[in-house]
Amino acid sequence: VLRPTTEKLFTADNTELPLLGATVIKFAINGVHFSADVVVSPAIEGLFLGVDWMKQNKAVMNFDDETIAVHGDRIRLHARPDAVHTR
Repeated sequence: VLRPTTEKLFTADNTELPLLGATVIKFAINGVHFSADVVVSPAIEGLFLGVDWMKQNKAVMNFDDETIAVHGDRIRLHARPDAVHTR
């Protein structure tokens, strides 16, 4: 269920993104189930987990070996083949 939100979301260059609302989603990573409070934007495709979710779930990003550890379980990150690189 999408509910109204007063949250604001900005890009790296401080452009405000349009938001449709907020909701709670349930998802799994390597068979481990999670939930997250998220905002929904027509400008973003996919799921971005925020720092608040990462802190709550003790997630650790390792950019060197392209992994994220969640509750001690290391997961390899994969870039989308069609991902656009930014400056």
